[in-house]
Amino acid sequence: MRFRPPRRLRMHRPWAAPLAYAAVSIGLGLRGPQLGTLIFGTPASLLSPDSAIALLAAVGTGMMALTGVVFSLIFVALQFGSTAYSPRLADELGSQRILPHALGVFSGTFLYSTFAIRAVDLGGASGITMPAVVMAFVWLAASVLVLILLVPQIQGLTIATVLDRLGTTAMNDIPALLPPLGVGSGPAAVPPDGEATQVIRHLGTTEYLVAIHEPALVDLAVRSGSFVRIPHAIGDPILQGEPLAEVFGAALPERRVRRAILLSRRRRIDFDFMYVLRLLSDIAIRALSPAVNDPTTAVMALDRTQGILLLLGRADLESGTEADDRGVVRLQFSTPTWDDAVVLALAEILQYGSGSPQVQRRLGVLLRDLEAGLPEVRRPALRRISDRRDAALAASFPEGDRREEATRLDRQGLGHTLE
Repeated sequence: MRFRPPRRLRMHRPWAAPLAYAAVSIGLGLRGPQLGTLIFGTPASLLSPDSAIALLAAVGTGMMALTGVVFSLIFVALQFGSTAYSPRLADELGSQRILPHALGVFSGTFLYSTFAIRAVDLGGASGITMPAVVMAFVWLAASVLVLILLVPQIQGLTIATVLDRLGTTAMNDIPALLPPLGVGSGPAAVPPDGEATQVIRHLGTTEYLVAIHEPALVDLAVRSGSFVRIPHAIGDPILQGEPLAEVFGAALPERRVRRAILLSRRRRIDFDFMYVLRLLSDIAIRALSPAVNDPTTAVMALDRTQGILLLLGRADLESGTEADDRGVVRLQFSTPTWDDAVVLALAEILQYGSGSPQVQRRLGVLLRDLEAGLPEVRRPALRRISDRRDAALAASFPEGDRREEATRLDRQGLGHTLE
């Protein structure tokens, strides 16, 4: 069985699309006019040689100028987003699929126009063949269409859209990755006695664990009657020489095990809800810094955080095992705990927003709603954060009207006091 990573997790190669477009455009520019002549005969356009050269040159030079302007604006917008929100968001914002295609189409239009100029007076015929002219306008129309599609992508760099993308990604992944609380995926994992019979170590530079193809590993373990343990959690950095997988029992094909464990040079938001919580926390505490002083952005981040924590609290976070069809556990991997998720999502925001009434009021509603909506087993971690909030309120707002103002519950932070 050959493992192919989920589409959202396949390694993004931004250079592949522009190179493909460049190869196609050069091929059409060099051989397209001859091919058009073979297919359609020698239909000549109404353009004179000088007009044809001027047209193609204008399309080529205009597209090069447009490419420079558009991508300069995009790079500036990405730089602004990474500075204003979080440096780690630059990778996510810059990995949008349309960007390499846009660069490829723009570059392809320029390259085709440049190489198609040689078709003027081709074979001794005056002017240029009609297919060569039509193809130039096709490339130009494609460039205009891609430019129109790029506008929403640039608008997508606003903070509201970024937060929505982070929240939606995590909330879509949690139900697919985690079983409901109390259901679990099988009995507790009990590895065989003794040392691992096979240790597969990471080769190369430090990379991050971004996904585990659990069915593939379980299938391998069932066939050999083995037990597989992954000593790392999603998002962990794996250094050169560290164990990637430990096998108890008969050895497994190393190449297939490596193929079932997806690594990347950077952490990714796909299937890593803890990283999404990390990014939301980063955005919030950056907004709360004295240099920025934007508590509204922190409140917006808490809006998304509450939805993610609500789903995580209803899921079996600690279920780090996979069993075969007979209920025998074949795979064990590290998972975060509920306490880890709560501390990651709220502790730093509470620390840096201790003096902000807006943040304190929104945190109060978040903690109250989560306690009401989650089972008792999830509430102790929330109460510990609530106790920290009470201590922060006492330290930052000792008494008086400001204390009363900061302790009110308000879903909007400042704007809608709840009775």
